[in-house]
Amino acid sequence: MLHLRNVFFALFFIPLLTGCGSGLSSLPELSAPESSAGSPPATMDEAAMEEEEEFAEDDIAMEEDAAVEEDMVAEDDMAMEEDDAEAAADMVMEEDEEDAAAEDDVAMEEEEEEDYEDSLFGGEDEEEEADPEAALARQYRLGPGDRLSVIVFGQNDLSGEFEISGNGEISLPLAGPINAAGLTTSEFQARVTKILDESYLVDPRVNIDVVNYRPFYVLGEVARPGRYDYVSGLDVRQAIALAGGFTRRGYQSAVKLIRDEGGDRVEYKAGLDAPLSPGDTLEAVRRLF
Repeated sequence: MLHLRNVFFALFFIPLLTGCGSGLSSLPELSAPESSAGSPPATMDEAAMEEEEEFAEDDIAMEEDAAVEEDMVAEDDMAMEEDDAEAAADMVMEEDEEDAAAEDDVAMEEEEEEDYEDSLFGGEDEEEEADPEAALARQYRLGPGDRLSVIVFGQNDLSGEFEISGNGEISLPLAGPINAAGLTTSEFQARVTKILDESYLVDPRVNIDVVNYRPFYVLGEVARPGRYDYVSGLDVRQAIALAGGFTRRGYQSAVKLIRDEGGDRVEYKAGLDAPLSPGDTLEAVRRLF
């Protein structure tokens, strides 16, 4: 019985055990891969070092690119600064040219204004006297509107105040009408003395003074043009002030002065300090600009 059991065990279990072994032997064997160069496989530290080297090379390349870009930006900035400097220089040149043109314009305006003045005034320049009252006594010619004081010493009935008429004559007792227009007070005094001496009195003594001068006139670019009473020592500036001053369009450096000289009306270009005579006409002209 025991012998049969051993035979059964040998026939059944031994082939089963050998079959399992033959199944494992038929599977492919797993082995470590060999390197292509035949070198041992890289470790983890070497791979990390290679990766760091690649990162370092990338950083260097990026820094080089940034440096090149900074150089390009610096060159662009320098070019812009040069352009700005050239633009500023051009602007300065333009301003200089504009200033020169403005100076030329001012010079042309002054020249045109001088030509305009010459065309307006045309006459001589009225000279300013150091002593206007002395000049008036020396140069003044009597005319219609002047009021005279005539004194004949010892003859009260022949003395008095008399006004020169529109025809230039003055009527004196006994002597009758005597022409006074165009004469100085000294000349008229000599004429009256001669007439009285020849016909009425022996060696008469006569004194003649102007009591009231004839008026003057202001026309043109003034606030209040018209007729004004003359006072001794009056000049052009004061006469313009009496007329309210120049208007905005008035030429304010000189005026046209019209004066009766020996029956002729003479025109002058008179400055503001020129002395004024009775009977003068001032015309404030319009300025060009």
